[in-house]
Amino acid sequence: MQDLDLLFFLTDTGTLMTFSPVNKTFSSNTLPTRPDSIDQISTYLTYLYVLNADGTMLFRYPRAQGGFGEGTPWLKQNLDRDPQASFALNESVFIFSKSALTQYSQGKTVRVFETPKVIPNQLLLATEPENTLLLGLDTENERLIAWDAHGQIIEQYFSETLKNAISLSLNNRSVLISTPTETFEIILP
Repeated sequence: MQDLDLLFFLTDTGTLMTFSPVNKTFSSNTLPTRPDSIDQISTYLTYLYVLNADGTMLFRYPRAQGGFGEGTPWLKQNLDRDPQASFALNESVFIFSKSALTQYSQGKTVRVFETPKVIPNQLLLATEPENTLLLGLDTENERLIAWDAHGQIIEQYFSETLKNAISLSLNNRSVLISTPTETFEIILP
C-alpha cells in the first residue's frame, strides 16, 4: 500500500500481515471476513481489494485502526464462478476469469481485452498505478503477455523458465518473476 508505506501478506493460515519498511516491523491486521473465503488480495490508495475464493465477487475494504473496516461489493454484478480467476488493479480493476480479461472502472465493465491465439486457462496479472501496461503470466504456455491501456496485445515473451513461475510484479518497465527457487528480472523495451 504505497500511500501508507506498507507491504501486505496473506499467510497460508489466512492471517493478513503488514510489514513497514520504515520502522521494520510486522503487524497483524483485522479483516472482517472469513480467511477461507479469500483467494487474492491487492491494494490501491487506502483500500484493500479481495477476490473471493470462487472468483464471483470483488470486495473493497477501507483502512481502519488496526486493520480494515467492513467490505462492500465493488463490482456492480457478480462474476461467473471461476476458482482460477485473478485480478490486478491500478486506477482500473482487471479481472481474468473464464478465459477473458476484462477492465472495470467504478464497478462497471469498460472493455474486454484482446485474447491471444492460444487462450490461457489461468493468468497471474500485474500492473501498477500510472502505468499503461498490464502483464499476464501464462505458465501453462510459458509466456508473458503485455497489453496496452486500450486492451491490445503489444508483445508476448516466451521462455521455459516461465513454466515454474509463481508470482509476478511490475515496476515501470521492470518485471520481477519468481519461481520456487529464484527471482529474476526482465526489463521491457
